[in-house]
Amino acid sequence: MRKRLVLFVMMLVVAVGALFGISAAVNEQKDRMEIEEEVLTGDLSEAEGLAIQAVSHMDYQLFWTTILHPGAAEVAETTFRFWPSRRSSAYEGSSYLEVRLGNANYGISGNVDLDDPEDRDSGWIWKPAADVASRTPSGDQRTEIVTLNNYYDSFPMTFDCWLESEDGTMSYWVDSAEQDCEDLTAFFDVPIPDDVKMSVTVGKNADGTVVEINCNYAVDNVYDSWTSTVITEEGGYFIIPKMKNREEEQIHYPILDSDRVNNDYGIYCFPVREKYEDQSGVLTPVMSELHNGFPMEGDENAILLQRDAETDQLLLLTEDQDHLWLTIIDRPSMGELQRLDLGELGERESVFQMIHQGDLLMVTIEEEYDADDEESEDALSRRLVLLKRVESTWSLEFHAPLTWTTADGRRERMEVGETVQLAYEDGRLAIAQRDPYRWSCDVYVAVCQPEELRFAGAYRWKNTAGSDANYGDMILPWTDGFAILRWSEK
Repeated sequence: MRKRLVLFVMMLVVAVGALFGISAAVNEQKDRMEIEEEVLTGDLSEAEGLAIQAVSHMDYQLFWTTILHPGAAEVAETTFRFWPSRRSSAYEGSSYLEVRLGNANYGISGNVDLDDPEDRDSGWIWKPAADVASRTPSGDQRTEIVTLNNYYDSFPMTFDCWLESEDGTMSYWVDSAEQDCEDLTAFFDVPIPDDVKMSVTVGKNADGTVVEINCNYAVDNVYDSWTSTVITEEGGYFIIPKMKNREEEQIHYPILDSDRVNNDYGIYCFPVREKYEDQSGVLTPVMSELHNGFPMEGDENAILLQRDAETDQLLLLTEDQDHLWLTIIDRPSMGELQRLDLGELGERESVFQMIHQGDLLMVTIEEEYDADDEESEDALSRRLVLLKRVESTWSLEFHAPLTWTTADGRRERMEVGETVQLAYEDGRLAIAQRDPYRWSCDVYVAVCQPEELRFAGAYRWKNTAGSDANYGDMILPWTDGFAILRWSEK
């Protein structure tokens, strides 16, 4: 018995010692992130004075905040914090409304009652589906190619809507009521061409109950639309860009213009109201009061719409006469305040993104892929247009490239996505972007001046688990402020 007790005590001492050894090793590593710096193009000195703050985590409990400076990444400062309970992200999404024009890709399985309005979540494809079902025998499946304007005079329109309260305390999904969709359809009244065909498949069980519906456009007849939206607690605002015909993809978009659409073209506005009498704060769009709040003339094409909350201005990006334009609109009155010419848009160029952060606005433009040119994909260029706001007035700062040529002749470009961060000081624009292709902590940085890309670099976290590791064992970027830029004193 005494021998067993002595052995147990010895094992306990060894275990405790090992535990303390592991703890010491973890403590030794917890305040140190190994970061590898690679200069992709330009001179590293152009990024002097730039500070990059990056937040990463493991399983939402272990958090690292790292501050690095280009040229001194190996001595980056890292602070560690442990959260006893798993920390949730404070990331706030944004409200949006997506108007869908003639999107026919739809499928449903299970018992479907064609006479029950509650089952009609397939929306506007219900009429052709019910028609094909009338000719489908029990226990069989039938597919037909039908002509859409045999069922509708105008493209039926639906919408998806997600609303976030401005204080970030409430978010919810808004179902598009049948009456709202009818109001949308009547407002736009987009005629359906004769060549719009749909493939409709209906399956029935032995009792004759519909158990399957699949619909999609027939080959070479794909129609759709997309919207750019601003929603406030007072109402919503959206545009529908006129889509270009992309013949190489065999996709044909209906062109929305004043000759084909009622109520002209512009920024469409709708009020919102409380959805439930006994629940305040839950809002829903009122499509019966939809109207054109900012008409646009000629061939001008709306591309993107955003809101500057500080000044309550709408920022409307458009294309007209091969030029890009930014129109500043006072939201409460819908009156035009400014109209800025952002320069010429090339024949193969299109707007990639419009990034709005505080008093900065960055528009990125890139070349479109030419399917007839096998080498064009390797030569696609990307550039930016930077604007700055002083009080309530916007001004064009400069244009700059985001593409460079490597030593071996390859073309590379700075990626810009939803996680991009901007910092502007003394004529220098710094851009930081998380790796858009991997769920990693790596950061890409660029520094631009008028007409020049002065520096681009990559900062790779070396002591993070790879993508083949268990999720809980990976060090991942934290959603809230993963990469925050600032220009510090030199």
